[in-house]
Amino acid sequence: MAGNYALRIAWSDRHETGLYTWEHLARLASAPDSSPSAE
Repeated sequence: MAGNYALRIAWSDRHETGLYTWEHLARLASAPDSSPSAE
């Protein structure tokens, strides 16, 4: 956690750059799923 306003995420490919604000993460969580559907 970076202060009380953002997260720094350690990705599985080992990069750790960028801060993700709570506001940004909330927008991502409420966005419609855009992943391709399995057929």
